[in-house]
Amino acid sequence: MENNDNFDRILEMNTEAERRKFAANAMCAMLSNSGYAKTFSVSDMAELAVKATDALIAELNKKKDGK
Repeated sequence: MENNDNFDRILEMNTEAERRKFAANAMCAMLSNSGYAKTFSVSDMAELAVKATDALIAELNKKKDGK
């Protein structure tokens, strides 16, 4: 069982790393858009980027699970 636990932990770490990359890309897009830059604070954009990333992941998981 230990090997399976290690695999699950590594998979979870990789998933979190990918989540962070998607959020960073979303935030970069917002920062490069002058409309967002004038409307939202950097903290607000970070929060929006994470929410957008989580929504994308949830939607992709629905498609993967056949829902």
